[in-house]
Amino acid sequence: MKDHPSDPSDPTPSKVAYLYYPADEHAQEAKEATIDLEDDNEGAVVAMLHYLYHADYDSNSIEDVATSSVLLHVRIYMPADKYFIPELRKKALCKLSDAVQTAWKTDGFTDAVAEIYATTPGDTGGEKHELRKVVLGVAVEHTSELFGTGKEHFRFKEMAWSTPELAADVTRAVACAAASRASAAVVKAAPIQRTPTGIYHCPHCNAPFRAAIPSNSWYAHSSPRWNMYEHNHHADNAMSGSEWSQHRM
Repeated sequence: MKDHPSDPSDPTPSKVAYLYYPADEHAQEAKEATIDLEDDNEGAVVAMLHYLYHADYDSNSIEDVATSSVLLHVRIYMPADKYFIPELRKKALCKLSDAVQTAWKTDGFTDAVAEIYATTPGDTGGEKHELRKVVLGVAVEHTSELFGTGKEHFRFKEMAWSTPELAADVTRAVACAAASRASAAVVKAAPIQRTPTGIYHCPHCNAPFRAAIPSNSWYAHSSPRWNMYEHNHHADNAMSGSEWSQHRM
């Protein structure tokens, strides 16, 4: 980074950052105390330098008409990660997370997703790259629109089908979400406790009878004998299940 002039309104950078380059890989740059940024996106470099002086950046103020703001956040994240500026990396990630909530309808979102999947590694140790997590979550949330049968979002669909990792991630995420909803919708009914049928002896009419009498309920035996009408409807005929258990044959 050659002789970057100080900001006249704030000559002292608000953040102290070290742009780390392994000396053995860039020996000449180390000798000259310079860093060649030609491989980095110009708008992203401008945002990075602005951040070093102001602890923030405004994507709308960066003159890069060819790059959407959502894609610019991705491109700012890249050098922040490359040059070990963790605060800027986190800020770019947060701004990207906010931007995609509305930008998912635009071509800028398509370009951002394509660049993320082209420049970031796949799952590492079962963990997905944080940039992929952000755009994948939004893509899954709006699957019906982005992958609909209409002509809308044609560029996104075309990009997705040509990016196998993205297509696989979306498919897995949608399947997992559907399985979770199905699991939550299942009402697990308590197993029905059926009381076994037994043969009892009625202490009132001396008649044996078959019935299923739960221990926590009341039961009144109705005699089949017509002359036992009074007995059938007498209050004393009803007994608790525990009392009936003493008359079980």
